[in-house]
Amino acid sequence: MKQEYIPKTLNQKLGYLIEECGETMAAVGKTLRWGLDSFNPEVPREKRESNRDWILREIRDLKYAIKLTEEVLCHRVECPSLKGAPVCTCEHLRRLS
Repeated sequence: MKQEYIPKTLNQKLGYLIEECGETMAAVGKTLRWGLDSFNPEVPREKRESNRDWILREIRDLKYAIKLTEEVLCHRVECPSLKGAPVCTCEHLRRLS
């Protein structure tokens, strides 16, 4: 994602999360109809990807959107015992992890 498109505010991050949920649902829905190894015939050959790859790409984007949203909803601190990895300080989200 280009730097200028990275969502910065809570509303932008929530909007991005919704958008990525929808794109993931669309990829899975098309796959259920046409199969994992199918592809969109409307896309030029050099840009085609299988539905399997499309789902994986959308899941990757969704994970990033979830990460951005969690960061704003949950204060994170650096944990020395985890070599600087961020740890959620919100008890309810920590239990879900």
